Amino acid sequence: MTNKVKEVIKKFQRATLLQLSKVVGDSVSGSQIDRVFKILRLSDTSNMTTKWKRLEFVLIKYQTKDASGKVVVKVLEALFDPVNYIGKQSEFKLAVNDVNKILVTAGYEIDSSGKMVQVQSTSKLDEISARYSSLLEKLRDLSVHKEVLKYCTKELVQENYFHSVFEAAKGLSERVRELSDLEADGSRLFDAVFSIGNPILKFNSLANESEKNQQNGLKEMMHGITHYIRNVTAHEPKIKWTIDEVEAINVLMILSFLHKSLDICEEVVA
Repeated sequence: MTNKVKEVIKKFQRATLLQLSKVVGDSVSGSQIDRVFKILRLSDTSNMTTKWKRLEFVLIKYQTKDASGKVVVKVLEALFDPVNYIGKQSEFKLAVNDVNKILVTAGYEIDSSGKMVQVQSTSKLDEISARYSSLLEKLRDLSVHKEVLKYCTKELVQENYFHSVFEAAKGLSERVRELSDLEADGSRLFDAVFSIGNPILKFNSLANESEKNQQNGLKEMMHGITHYIRNVTAHEPKIKWTIDEVEAINVLMILSFLHKSLDICEEVVA
């Protein structure tokens, strides 16, 4: 249950302001901070260039001056005004989600309209995770490869499991093309790049049968995940093939494993 923020707002703890400043500093630009300070007539005399340090300085300065946390509310609402995120809904949701994980410890959160509201506070990590967890956060905790997220972050933020795995699967083929300089796709691409006799990329030295089996296995895994995900999702309507969160995680972690294998591969110089 949420309620509008009361006129009298208690001061936020210094630790809360520190973490808020760091998270917000990662989400907004320096020019956005400058604009909000100007609109709210907040003077930054810190002489610092680091975004989060500037935010922390100003928030502490005016919170101390006002004996209230109202400046924190004003700054956050100005920075996360939805008008600043038109056409960037995924960025808004992701940034606000990170900020809310900290705000909830003080009994607040930013809602979908960019307004600060009062909520039931909690400082228990499991409760915070349950309230604000997302598939994207879970994958980050599992150290998913950055190349997976590169192609499907927007879909993950939207909890769109079907298109998340589809875009990530396409991203695997795209990366193999980038590493090999080939324009082929699917089976033709993988067969050419990971050929045992004339490879373009090799996972190991191919010096013995075991190493050749590894190379071939890597190629077959790429074949398999492409056939299983990309070729199916490209032809089946979403309503006919339901992918739940658990299956999405399993598929995306397989793709992550394959990207990590590509990190190890070496280009064969002709």
